Amino acid sequence: MHLIIGASGRLGRYIAENLLQRGEQVKAVSRDPEKLASLKSKGAKIVQGDLRDPSWMDGTLRNVQYLFIAAHGLVPPSRRNTIDTVDDTGNRYLIDAAKRAGVQHIIFTSVHQAHPNAPMKFARIKYKIEEYLKASGVDYTIVRPSAFIETHAIFRLAEPIQRTGKVTLIGDVTTPVMWISAADVADYMVDNIENPEMKNSTKVISGPDILSQVQVIEIIEQLLGKKAKLSRIPNGFLHAVRILSRPLHPGISNLLEAALMTTKKNGQQSMQLDWTAPASVADVVYKWIVDTN
Repeated sequence: MHLIIGASGRLGRYIAENLLQRGEQVKAVSRDPEKLASLKSKGAKIVQGDLRDPSWMDGTLRNVQYLFIAAHGLVPPSRRNTIDTVDDTGNRYLIDAAKRAGVQHIIFTSVHQAHPNAPMKFARIKYKIEEYLKASGVDYTIVRPSAFIETHAIFRLAEPIQRTGKVTLIGDVTTPVMWISAADVADYMVDNIENPEMKNSTKVISGPDILSQVQVIEIIEQLLGKKAKLSRIPNGFLHAVRILSRPLHPGISNLLEAALMTTKKNGQQSMQLDWTAPASVADVVYKWIVDTN
């Protein structure tokens, strides 16, 4: 039995669909089970579960062999759903429960910037949970992907351009960013689930492209056949909003920090990869255009 946490998100859904196509037994967990109707129709067992509340975990994890953790507390931003309550405390609850239930292997989705001294809080928390998982005694695979094309290129850039012809840019828009498709990340996890080289290891993965936001927009414009009207929110203003919102709405503060830091110069271009995914930004954007027309 395979259990996917965060199955209503892009990566979690891709993992679940991949496993179901292979005839595997799948439990799919989400705070909002209604979002998992398509997975249920394909044979997945649907479980309502929130990482902030561990009461459901022991029963759901019973007889689970592989646990995929693909949830995070960045989206949707709220006062209660935060990286502290979900990515930190919630993942600790989950790892402890997995150990009690005898789960054989945990596949944990981290981020490629994960480091104890990372400038982004989200990356520091991911690193803390990596270490917590390693100390649990449960076999693990930690996967550190780069920026998801589906999120940072399509959702943030391509969808607004297609819908309105306009897009608002944030962060260092000319800084090269490493990109990967969430679908490729799911394939990598599922394809290598029984690979002995993956057990108790940390894998840094990305796709073939290292492109700035401006370069990605040029690709989107070419594929859509339309020129976008660009505007920018000054970084100083966003930083001020992030700091001011921290005590009142930590979810928004964390999301703004992640959006700003994703494109910040951080040495990511020189990172050594354990695997390079096949799909380029153009490949994924083109497929999205075909699927939505």
